[in-house]
Amino acid sequence: MLDNIRNNARSWGVKIIFGIIILVFLFWGVGNMGKGGDSSLARVNGEIITLAEYGKTLDSGVSQAMRNNPDFLSDQQAFTEFKHMLLNEMMYAKARKQEAQRLGIIVTPHELKKHLHSIPVFHGNDGKFSEERYRQVLEAGKIKSDQFLSGLEDELQDTKFRYYIGMSSGISDEEARAHHDFGLEQRFADYVLFSLNDYKAKAEVSDADIAAYYDTNKENFRLPNR
Repeated sequence: MLDNIRNNARSWGVKIIFGIIILVFLFWGVGNMGKGGDSSLARVNGEIITLAEYGKTLDSGVSQAMRNNPDFLSDQQAFTEFKHMLLNEMMYAKARKQEAQRLGIIVTPHELKKHLHSIPVFHGNDGKFSEERYRQVLEAGKIKSDQFLSGLEDELQDTKFRYYIGMSSGISDEEARAHHDFGLEQRFADYVLFSLNDYKAKAEVSDADIAAYYDTNKENFRLPNR
C-alpha cells in the first residue's frame, strides 16, 4: 500500500520526505506509548497501543498520503486496508522493540550520528551532511528534530535486531556442502530414435497371448457401474 502511494508521488523530493515521515510516524508513535489517552486499542505483551496514539499516527499517515494522492480517501477499501496495515505495523514494531530491548540490542550515539549523516537527502552540494539541508527537509515535513532522531534510532535498532535474528539461523558444514554439491550436479540422458513401422510388421501376437493379457489386466477393461 505504501509503495503504491510513494510511486504516485509527483516529485522526487516529495517521495523522499514522505518516506521519512512514514518512518517517523511508525516508530516515533510506537516509542511514545501511554503518553496520551486512556483507551486501549491493542496490547502487545502487556504494553498498550492507545486510541489517541493510533489516531495521531493515522492522521499523520493520511495527511502525507493525501499530499501525494488527493483522492486517497475516496477509495474506502484502500483506506480500510491502510488502517489495518498501520495498526499491524505498530504492533509488529512494538513487539520487535520489546525483544530487541530484552536481548540488549542498543544504538549508540555514534551509530545514530553516522547513520544520520549517511542519508543522501540531507547531503549538500558537496555530497556531505548539511545541517541546513537537514533542517529544511524536516521543516518541509513538519517534523521536530528530536522526534525524527527518536524514530531513526528505533529504525536502526530494528535493523540491528533483524540482522541479529538472521545471524542465528545458520547452517551446518554438512548442509552447506550438500547444497554446494547439489548445485554442481548434472544429468545426462541418452536416447535412440527408431521407426515403429520397422518393428510392427515383425510382431506376431497369437489369440492365446491376447487372452493371457486380458486375464491379467481385467480391471483395465472393466466398465464403470451405471
